Amino acid sequence: MSNICLTTIESKPFNPNIANGFFRAGFIETWGRGIEKICEACSNYGIKIPEYTVYPEDITLKFEALNTAKNAASKIDDNFYLVFDYLNQFPTTKHKNIMEDLNISRRTLERIISLLKEQSYIERIGNNRSGYWKILKKEELPIILFQITLQKKIPTDNKTIVPPGFNP
Repeated sequence: MSNICLTTIESKPFNPNIANGFFRAGFIETWGRGIEKICEACSNYGIKIPEYTVYPEDITLKFEALNTAKNAASKIDDNFYLVFDYLNQFPTTKHKNIMEDLNISRRTLERIISLLKEQSYIERIGNNRSGYWKILKKEELPIILFQITLQKKIPTDNKTIVPPGFNP
C-alpha cells in the first residue's frame, strides 16, 4: 500500500457507456478520484480508512465492520441462547410469551426457532396449542450464560404470577 501512488493508476471504468451516462447526469465529478473520495468520507465519519490491494486489472477495498454490525451479530447470538434457555425452562410456552418476555420480534423468534430445529437442538411435540418443546441436545450446547428469572406482577392487588415451570 505504501509503495503505490494511486495517482499513477489509470482510471478504467468496467462499463464505459454506463460510466459516461453517470458522468453526464452529474453523478461523477471527475474520473479517477473514487478511492480518494471514499477515504475522505471514511475520515469525515470517523471510520477506519479501508485497506486496498492493487491488482493488474482492478483495485480491491477491504472495510472493517462497524460496531453496529458487530453488535447486531452478537445480539443474534445472545438471543439464540436466551430462546433456547427459555424453551428449556418453559417447554409449554407460546410464541407470544417468548416475544414479550425476551423483548424480541416475531421474525427474530421464528428465525431462531427454525435454526434450533434445523440443528436438532429442539423438537416440537404435539400441536401449537397443547404441545411442548422437547430439548434434544442440551449437553452439546455451549454453556448458557443467562439465567432467566421472570415474575409478572398484577398492578391491582400486587399478587405475583409465576410462569409455569418456574421455581423461585
